[in-house]
Amino acid sequence: MIARDVQFPAASSVETYYAIAEPGYVVVLAVTPDAHLLLVRQYRPAIERFSLELPAGMVDADEDPLETARRELLEETGYSVMSIERIGEAATCSSRISNATHSFFVRTGERTSDC
Repeated sequence: MIARDVQFPAASSVETYYAIAEPGYVVVLAVTPDAHLLLVRQYRPAIERFSLELPAGMVDADEDPLETARRELLEETGYSVMSIERIGEAATCSSRISNATHSFFVRTGERTSDC
């Protein structure tokens, strides 16, 4: 948890705001050679159900987000990267989480492993 004291110009007192500190995050929009979009089915305890999501994951401390995108895509789908483009970077959830999401567009090769 992060606690930040903030004083706005018109306010007379300092207010404390809280956030969750997490590492950077990547999300991958991946298209296979036969023009299918890849989604991952995962159970999420926070919502108590399965969800369909784009391949994604946390950036390791010593890792470039582009390499994280390659790693997560292979781990979660079994597909390798043929080409990758950075879409952009944005706040993950600017009101509660202090990290950024790095988005990538990938054209994959053939599936190399079962996940």
